[in-house]
Amino acid sequence: MKSSRRSFLKSTAAAAAATALSPFNIVKAQTQPLVRLAGAAPVIRPDHAWMFLGIPMGYYEKLGFKGDYVPTAGSAAALQLVLAGSVEVANCGFLELIAAKQRQPDLPVHMVYSQERTSTYQIIVVADSPIKALSDFKDKTIGVASLSSGAVPFAKGLLKHAGIDPATVSILPVGTGPQALAALRGNQVDALCTFIGQIAAMELLGQEFRNFTAPIAGGGMVMTDKFVADNRELAVRIYQGLILNQRIMLENPAAVTRAYWAQYGDPAGDRDKAMKDSIHYIERTAEAFQQLDDPQPWGVYTEAEWKTINEYFGGEGGLIPSGARLSQFYNPELSADGNKVDLALAAAAIKAFAN
Repeated sequence: MKSSRRSFLKSTAAAAAATALSPFNIVKAQTQPLVRLAGAAPVIRPDHAWMFLGIPMGYYEKLGFKGDYVPTAGSAAALQLVLAGSVEVANCGFLELIAAKQRQPDLPVHMVYSQERTSTYQIIVVADSPIKALSDFKDKTIGVASLSSGAVPFAKGLLKHAGIDPATVSILPVGTGPQALAALRGNQVDALCTFIGQIAAMELLGQEFRNFTAPIAGGGMVMTDKFVADNRELAVRIYQGLILNQRIMLENPAAVTRAYWAQYGDPAGDRDKAMKDSIHYIERTAEAFQQLDDPQPWGVYTEAEWKTINEYFGGEGGLIPSGARLSQFYNPELSADGNKVDLALAAAAIKAFAN
């Protein structure tokens, strides 16, 4: 896709320029640019609030832009939308971004915000499974949502790091949710490799798991290089909105749930159960986030994390070729100004949805 020749912003760029955002002061304007944020899941859930929360809570507009959340069928689809200029921001797994740029090194897109401090992908087995360690996976079968899922390279990297030849393990597509759980319970597969939101959904169906994962920074937000260059102040504002999204998810999952209902409709059936289930989704997903007491700047992907991901996915036959640099995939340009966010916006937003 020759995305560098496309118009990435169209009328949005003009609107952003007209707004004349200041990088440090809250902007209130009659006409604000529309920022479309593409998620990497087809069904909107409360734990996807890391992208949409600023819409119902109102602080995207206080930061100087209007938000629109666009669900997609996964990281590859979200990445295609941002490259085509159909959205300004896309949620993408870091492994999926690396794989895409390995196929097309000139793709004009980088991760600008690292959302996860640990991987949300996990290999899971039922709690009473005879599989107790990664070394037990030789000659076993692992189910994934699809063979294009980022779960595939994740599982292979995890097994390789544990000394298991991935070629000795079968990987089969089994879908997601109840369909995947049925395949696991019916012994069609010995394990599943999926992300934590799907695991939370299966836990709500009454299943307990033993899990195996890697201490690697996972998914994040990508923007095209042209968008960042042409609209840096707006990009900083978006970055600040993402920080607020994650912090509020950690601080008050109940308020996040009420905001989700305000945006997408009240739950059907038992409201108390819906609140409990929603909080479970949010809390499980937020386990992978940077925590509130962590002094590191938000959204930063470190060289130490790059070294760790290379230990799992680099080397001969790995996803990451020898000599690859973090800068090929990650652009830290927005982090310093992005972290100058007014946290009072979070406190006010939570208060508005406190009960």
